Amino acid sequence: MNNYYKGIHSTDASRIAKYNQQANANVDREMLEYITKLYVSGMYEVRRGLFKQGLDNLLKAEKYIKENVCLYDDYFHKLAKLYEHAAYAYLCMNQRLKALVIWKKAIDIRANFHVQ
Repeated sequence: MNNYYKGIHSTDASRIAKYNQQANANVDREMLEYITKLYVSGMYEVRRGLFKQGLDNLLKAEKYIKENVCLYDDYFHKLAKLYEHAAYAYLCMNQRLKALVIWKKAIDIRANFHVQ
């Protein structure tokens, strides 16, 4: 019985890769493309100074990313970058408290999950 549980909870890289492939094989590619478009366009708009539009797209992308965690291998990296851009947008719109809360989320993700 112990070998059974050891097999389930082992950190064998090939087993994890196999499970990721199975999960990604069932992924809705249209949803993945939609999330990516929201994410990229939101960051681009924030960089261009269109803070409100960029923030709206980033917050939509955040919602969909959280709902579809299995779509991304770099889930925590994407969320950290998303939160940094959202914090910048809030800061530029003089909503400092919201910017601080969102920036704290990005810092927590980077600290707890060792995201660069």
